[in-house]
Amino acid sequence: MLSGFIIYYVNHNRVGQNSFASSYLRSRLVRIYVPYLPVGIAVALAYLTIGKNAAGANDWNWFSTLTLLPSLDRPALALAWTLQHEVIFYVVALLCFLSGRFVISSIVLSLALFAYGLFNMTDVKAMGLVDLEFLFGIIAAWCFVNRKGPNNLVLIVVGIGFLGMYFWIDNRFYSVVFGLGLALLILPIVRLEHTGRIAIGPVLKLFGNASYAIYLIHYPLVNNLARRIDGVDSLLLWVILIAISAVAGISYHKLFEAPALRMIRPLIPRNNRESRLQRQS
Repeated sequence: MLSGFIIYYVNHNRVGQNSFASSYLRSRLVRIYVPYLPVGIAVALAYLTIGKNAAGANDWNWFSTLTLLPSLDRPALALAWTLQHEVIFYVVALLCFLSGRFVISSIVLSLALFAYGLFNMTDVKAMGLVDLEFLFGIIAAWCFVNRKGPNNLVLIVVGIGFLGMYFWIDNRFYSVVFGLGLALLILPIVRLEHTGRIAIGPVLKLFGNASYAIYLIHYPLVNNLARRIDGVDSLLLWVILIAISAVAGISYHKLFEAPALRMIRPLIPRNNRESRLQRQS
């Protein structure tokens, strides 16, 4: 949902500029792969070192790990299945931008993905219902840019209602309902920030900038620590693990992700508006 929002907001007024397609693709490739590859490769090498008896060591392959493209096996970093969806979305979003009818094209393609998700019987799961969340973010961004949509109170009430519905259903298959609730909530939040009624302080900005690094680091870190610590069902222990993951992710962001992106991004043509928002996407 956040990816859909940011990709539309950052790029909607850049279509038609010189080298838009190549600049867009280069920026997306850099943003997703530069922070990901060191972690993904490290996890793959750990599996090779630990051996085939390690949990999860038998159902990954190098193709998925290095390319994040659809495959019968998953990447070594288990949660990178979401990045496979992200890569597909970046390509689909570019085609929609180039079509000249971005929102309409996104809706048509999302309906096709909805049908695919309902009836897909193959083992390649890089497309499905979860991809509708990209569309929800796109529509929220379109409403913000064009000053459309219901008032903030209605959006907040309905958004919270969808979040509650998801937890009431208690079925991961319907996580798209959770994404819809978040999309309804992000629009009033962005509106309030834009008008200065809420402010984002330095701590939240730091977590926002480091969110991708935290996402990449937290799973292998928590997974390994939890296996080695007794009392893993303790709420206090989980709070500690979350805190450790946050610190590790922020450290990875500060020590590698941010410097690497600063070094590479000057090579990619972009306007000032994109450069301000690109870190968040």
